[in-house]
Amino acid sequence: IPSNISFESAATLPVGLASGLIGLYLPEPHGAGLVPPLEAAGRGKYKGAPFVVLGGASNVGQNGMQATFMAQPVIDMSLVIQLAKLSGFSPIITTASPHNGEYLKSIGATHVLDRNTPSSALIDQIHEIAAGPIGIVYDAVSFSDTQKLGFNLLGDVGSLILVLPPVEGIKGTASKRVINFQGFWTLPHTRALGLELYSKLTELLEKGLIKPNKYEVLPGGLNGVVTGVERLKANQVSGTKLLVRPKETA
Repeated sequence: IPSNISFESAATLPVGLASGLIGLYLPEPHGAGLVPPLEAAGRGKYKGAPFVVLGGASNVGQNGMQATFMAQPVIDMSLVIQLAKLSGFSPIITTASPHNGEYLKSIGATHVLDRNTPSSALIDQIHEIAAGPIGIVYDAVSFSDTQKLGFNLLGDVGSLILVLPPVEGIKGTASKRVINFQGFWTLPHTRALGLELYSKLTELLEKGLIKPNKYEVLPGGLNGVVTGVERLKANQVSGTKLLVRPKETA
């Protein structure tokens, strides 16, 4: 962990980076097969290509609860957006709660649309912004409605990346792929990319090319998990990771 990053900030990174990198950059059929931006040669490679993230700051898309010793399986869209920026994608269009718009723009999103907008209107807005075929849609929510929205946004050739299994009616073709990945570095086909990431991560953090998510530390150690879960159920958390320090458990 570099000196400019706290232990708590570092705890927000592992699962979000795994999900972003594996879904986008792992070779097909396990990922979209893009060139990762971990080396300078991969940065800016997709300049001018539109990139769409569905659920930019939703409970699935960005919020989560993590212990400082173990990240839980929650997709951190702030890291997906940052990876897309490193790869040169533009515009980077995301759907999110309006109050998270400025934060998402500060880390790389060029356009933030209200996630509560009807799908038909979102399709029109996104296509107008993209001004061309959309080749990558990352669905961080992957419920039935967002999967259908994402699939309909794709051009004739492209990839829809899902964090949950495809629902009925969402079926990929040879040119219009549907990718449901597993975001773990312990799998045989993910290990090499994971090793590459962690050999470069300190430098990326030191240079500010990757920035950890916002977080809040809950008091009471593991006892704070109950409070955090209740807040999530009540939709009282948005755009922030909830952390606990196990050593503080009474």
